[in-house]
Amino acid sequence: MMNLVNVLDHLEQGQLLRAQLEPEPTYAFKHQLVQQAAYESMLVHDRRALHRAVGETLERLFDDRRYEVAEVLADHFERAGDRRKAFDYSVLAGEQALSRFATTEAAALLGRAIELSADVNLDDDSLLRLYQKRGRAFELGGSYDAALTLYQDLERTGRERSAPTLELAGIIGAASLFAVPTPLFDTRRALELSERAAALASRAEDPASQARALWVQMIVQTRRDPEAAVQAGQASLAIAREHGLQEQEAFTLNDIQSNYLALGRSELALGALEGARPIWQRLDNLPMLADNLASTAFLHALLAEYDLALERASESLAISERTGNLWGLSYGRAGITFVRFARGELGPAIQEATRCIELAELAGFLYPQIALRAILAIAYGQAGDFPTAHRIALKILEVQRDHPLPGDVSGVATRVWVLVQQGDLDEAGRLMLVLGRPSVVENAAMFESPVAIVAAEPAYLLARREFSSALELVDHYLSYFEKSPVRAIRPLLLLDRGRALLGMGMSEEARITLETCLSEMRSTGVEEGLWPVEAELAWLADTDGRAGEADRLFRSAAQHIESIAVGLRELNLEEGFLGQSHIRSIRERAARSPSG
Repeated sequence: MMNLVNVLDHLEQGQLLRAQLEPEPTYAFKHQLVQQAAYESMLVHDRRALHRAVGETLERLFDDRRYEVAEVLADHFERAGDRRKAFDYSVLAGEQALSRFATTEAAALLGRAIELSADVNLDDDSLLRLYQKRGRAFELGGSYDAALTLYQDLERTGRERSAPTLELAGIIGAASLFAVPTPLFDTRRALELSERAAALASRAEDPASQARALWVQMIVQTRRDPEAAVQAGQASLAIAREHGLQEQEAFTLNDIQSNYLALGRSELALGALEGARPIWQRLDNLPMLADNLASTAFLHALLAEYDLALERASESLAISERTGNLWGLSYGRAGITFVRFARGELGPAIQEATRCIELAELAGFLYPQIALRAILAIAYGQAGDFPTAHRIALKILEVQRDHPLPGDVSGVATRVWVLVQQGDLDEAGRLMLVLGRPSVVENAAMFESPVAIVAAEPAYLLARREFSSALELVDHYLSYFEKSPVRAIRPLLLLDRGRALLGMGMSEEARITLETCLSEMRSTGVEEGLWPVEAELAWLADTDGRAGEADRLFRSAAQHIESIAVGLRELNLEEGFLGQSHIRSIRERAARSPSG
């Protein structure tokens, strides 16, 4: 020991080492070049022996806590030439990083393990799990191009090893990337790959791969044909349940719900999500548990079950914040944004939507960049900031040009709505030709991003005073949404229906429609968003000579307007909101009422 101390003192005096102020005596090289020169001056045999000695010492010191220094152990044993131990510790370090959701670190460590696996005669199942863990790390980190390259390498490795399971997993992994709304979204390629996978799985008599291939086919068909999607999903579920494939069962349940909703079977949609949730909990798959809760929140929001939506969204966000999952942090805010907007809480809706979109861009999550931007644009427009609303509408079109989602016309619809509010009916009319009405096979987009779609054309027809056409269109949409209890959209449509009837001189029917709208909104807990309906009923009562009712409704509308203005204050939108002519007229009329 004294010899070592003397040597260290001598090196320190020579300014090659410096002592560190640590609880235990620690030394570091004064410069990296000195360390490199010292290291390279050693014989290769001596280097390896030293690394092995350090590795074995760390193993003894940490014993049952080797996971804490797994990355260091992997490095020392690799340098010592012990590829087996280097592989084992690389896998352990990668798994530890993934459990902390340190996705970049996990992907690098698992990638090194895959390189080392060639020297340790890894069996197909173990190699597959290694690839899948690395793929999960890439996907959780939003590195979709890297994930695609990984899955293509897995497919190639499977062919080279004559291992259909590996080949299938590679094809299915790539197909799933093309099937979901990421920057790689491409339904044609996803369907082509899923069909290849299904055929190969059938020949190989591989139930797990068959169930997964059918799941991908379901996801692809979601935007094309919900009936076909449900058939594929149910087939996937049957195989998964027969063979005890719990994780696949949960994935399929998680995604079949949107097709049930599109077909008007919301009870089955909720049941599917609730069926998947305990599986994710048992598997301790926190990202998918957060995704499940976020999907449940958004479904409750569409059903106008706003308190339940906020509860589930909060649970989802708590998990995603704990794990640092950007996708989950964005998705959890989607349901909250929809609730705030539906309730007329413009300031909170704008804040939530803005954060949701920022996180979605970081995560490569396309859905909020389109659907939530549509809500954000309309919220800014309702707040009186039309330049911002117009910029957001153009941004949606830009995103959709780069990453088209079949059947989704949110960008065009949003721009039409903004142009109508700005009074540019000629340009809005030109875009109306592009918009059209969503067809039956495109109805998933109606349920995912319905606000702009159902708002645009009625607003255009009402502005052109084509009241009969507006009434026909609104009734068409009301009938469309009656297939499913998607109650959150009804107030928008009932308000426009009332306005169309007023324009046609059918005041009594208009009053009944507007009162129905007001009643439905109150029953779902809406407060601030009541003011447009209250104002229409107030003007109608004023015209009919029902002064007392008119005064009461004007005062209530004005109070709700004031509440919205307070929520817009910190965004510097209060003045613009209150300065809109229709808002001023309501407040002025309320001020003249006897109790105003």
